[in-house]
Amino acid sequence: MYKSLLKSFLVLLMFAGIFPSMESFAQNSREVEVRNMPAQLKDQGQQKKLSKKQAKKQLKKSYSAYFNGLVGEYEDRMQANVKKRNSLAKEYSKPQYSDPSYFGHKKAPKKRANGKKRKCKECHMWH
Repeated sequence: MYKSLLKSFLVLLMFAGIFPSMESFAQNSREVEVRNMPAQLKDQGQQKKLSKKQAKKQLKKSYSAYFNGLVGEYEDRMQANVKKRNSLAKEYSKPQYSDPSYFGHKKAPKKRANGKKRKCKECHMWH
């Protein structure tokens, strides 16, 4: 008799220890958070129901705000591109890029006499 009572008591303790920790059976962490959250906070997470007119108005506002943000980003990118193009144009107006005698050189190569010409290491031409 004591053995059967002891066994049933141990089985009861075992089930009592397992069932409160059902968090281990949750499929993801979000379910665990929802279970542990107080009832007031659960209700705050749900959105209020809007009428059709209000929903359309809110959608228009949010779309226009989103679109205006995209237009602003576009204008900023275009201004940055203009600055970049202007700086590149200024850079390419230097003789290193615009004068063909500089071909691959930062400084113009010296013009030597025919007998004293050397092969250039930069452009592999004779100067």
